[in-house]
Order: sequence, then C-alpha cells, then structure tokens
Amino acid sequence: MEPPRPTVPLATWPIKPSLGVLCRKWTLPILWDMMAKPEPRFTEILRSNAGLSPRLLAMRINELEREGILRRVPSTVDAREVYYELSPKGRDLVHVLLAVLRFAAKNEAGRIFPDGQPRKLEEAYPGVEEWAKRFAPPEP
Repeated sequence: MEPPRPTVPLATWPIKPSLGVLCRKWTLPILWDMMAKPEPRFTEILRSNAGLSPRLLAMRINELEREGILRRVPSTVDAREVYYELSPKGRDLVHVLLAVLRFAAKNEAGRIFPDGQPRKLEEAYPGVEEWAKRFAPPEP
C-alpha cells in the first residue's frame, strides 16, 4: 500500500522548512529551556547550557524570534530587562519535541541511559505528561 498523497500542490516537502531552524546547533536545548522555565532570561538559558556561548545564544534567539517561535517580553519590574516566551507557533512545538523524546527514550536508550534500558518518557521525566498539558493546543 502506498502512503497517502497530498491533495494540494506542495512547493517543498512540508517537514523541510521546520527542520531548517530546529536542527541548528543548540536550538532544541534552548527551546527546552523556554518551555521549562516560567520566564526564562538570557543569562538563565546561558547558565543551564554549558558550552553555549553568549554570541551563539543571541543568534539562535534572533532566529527563533524571526521564525515566530518565540518572542521577547519586557519585564514588568524593569523595562530594560526582557524574558522570552513561546509564541503560539512555538507552543505547537512542545508536543513535537515530546514525541522525539519518547522515541529517543525507547529507541536510543543505549546512548542516553547509563544502563542502556529503554524507558517510557514518564519514567525518565516524572510528571512530564502533566506538565505538557499546559501546552495543549486550544480546542477548535
């Protein structure tokens, strides 16, 4: 049986545009911080990603902002300070990243876990399923 064919013309394979920005070095750990922290600031993201340079972090933030995945939000305490939040487009990525994590926990266990044993995502990240509900897409 053949896979389904699109009913509308495609200019490119649909996954290709998304992978362009998402597969760049450090993008996924930066996005994870955006999801995991309530109001992530530049220095917090930098601190939690050993090896990430300030210059590269600034570049990735600018790319993600240009792509409409995140936005800068001025602090209500000090307008000179900003934090970052996922845009609606960025929030849609949460479940994509969780699906990749589920895949990795099951199929790449030898590379991820010291004992090499596959796990369900909830075993590796207790509470992740409940946490992810914050990012559920709105009902149509």
